[in-house]
Amino acid sequence: MRSSFLIGGSSLINVLVGLLRIKVVAILLGPSGVGLLGILNNTMSVGAAISGLGVNSAATRQVAEANSIGNMQALAEVRRALLIASIGLAFIGGFLFWFLRDDISKTVLDNDEYNWAVGWLAFGLIFIVISAGFKSLLTGMRMVAELAKVTILSALISTVIGVAGIYFFEDYGVVLLVIVAPLSVLVMSFYYMSLIDHARVEFLSFKGLRYQWGKLFKLGLAFMLAGLAGTLGDLVVKSLVQKNLGMEGLGYFQASWIISMTYVGFVLAAMGTDYYPQLSSCIRDKKKAESLVNDQSEIAILLAGPIILMMLSLAPWIIQLLYSKEFFLAAPLLKLLIFGDVLRVISWPLGFVVIASGKGKLFVFSEVFVTVLFVLAVWFFVDRGGLEAVGFAFILKYIIYVPVVYFMAKKIIGFSWSGSVKKEMTILIFFSGLVGCLSSVNYWLVVLSVFVSLVVALRSVKKISEMSGLLEGWPRIAKVFKKLRLL
Repeated sequence: MRSSFLIGGSSLINVLVGLLRIKVVAILLGPSGVGLLGILNNTMSVGAAISGLGVNSAATRQVAEANSIGNMQALAEVRRALLIASIGLAFIGGFLFWFLRDDISKTVLDNDEYNWAVGWLAFGLIFIVISAGFKSLLTGMRMVAELAKVTILSALISTVIGVAGIYFFEDYGVVLLVIVAPLSVLVMSFYYMSLIDHARVEFLSFKGLRYQWGKLFKLGLAFMLAGLAGTLGDLVVKSLVQKNLGMEGLGYFQASWIISMTYVGFVLAAMGTDYYPQLSSCIRDKKKAESLVNDQSEIAILLAGPIILMMLSLAPWIIQLLYSKEFFLAAPLLKLLIFGDVLRVISWPLGFVVIASGKGKLFVFSEVFVTVLFVLAVWFFVDRGGLEAVGFAFILKYIIYVPVVYFMAKKIIGFSWSGSVKKEMTILIFFSGLVGCLSSVNYWLVVLSVFVSLVVALRSVKKISEMSGLLEGWPRIAKVFKKLRLL
């Protein structure tokens, strides 16, 4: 619980700083600038996902296993193999990305106006792949405090440099903002990784390296394909929106998409940093793994639920606050994406079961399957239904994804939701529908929906406090919660 709060706090700071960056782009460059920032970020992420071959995610699992049993020799071998692989893959991928920059620009942006910008993204790709290797070591060893510092410091550094770049150089500054973010993560993660007291491997033969690389690439390929499916799917969706609704329409979509992915993302990131290595270390103990997944599911719903309800209540005002009045047309899409986030939170802990168990093919299937459905739905409906069609497609994606990952988890560890998790799921879904409807009618019902969100938030605080024992030293506050008898 402490690690979740620590990473959660750092992720929240990262979210707030990131929203500040977007606010500056929205004010200085408008919807088209926000759209450009989003599609450049996505293009770079796709390149990094392909270049990295999922090695960092596979390494996190191997590091966590070796660290949990205290096998320092195996830990040192994985570390050396990972660093060599990450650096090699980064430069190979960066070179190929730069070499194909003209073709990438024409495919993604449907013109050659931004060929120069796409070429510069090659450097960002290199920074992402190498820093991902560094961060996987910190994550696998559950060095939560160091990861929190990396998140906060890199966000602050990149924001200062990126915002200054946009102010002085406009569109050229957008490219600087995109590249400086992964560079900051690289510098900070390298610094904290270098402080670790690693066991030394005097000599690791090529045969030893090949053995470690084999393990990394075998599972990493599955991670890469699954991650690529999601990242490439997002890029295709943005490309479809841009081609059908123009750069301004893409800006509205990007505004809603960033908020939807970010506000719940910081909660999930807070938990996932510690949850994944913890689950990987106990995945063979089915009862223990099932208990851990249920605990994480309940906590995820309790943490994310109040945020979801408040976002549903105030979506139009949040859009204008974080961007500008020009973006009011993005509010209906944001609400639809938030409804999808309800199911996203429910499915999130289950997806890690497939990853932690090393079922690479199963993981790839689940991710590719729902992503293809999402893209096809957007492709078929976006020119007929506009931005709202993307929101309904997003909801459909998770309506299908939840039962898919549930049955996979059931097959792998015999998983089933506990009674308390089912109760929290029911409460979240019911109040999400209620608040979403109330806030769409008139101002006074918006006030009522905010009140409902606050009541649910108080209940969540009470439940989390009981689970973590946070109120044991605060008897007066505990007494107040007891008197309230919130659900």
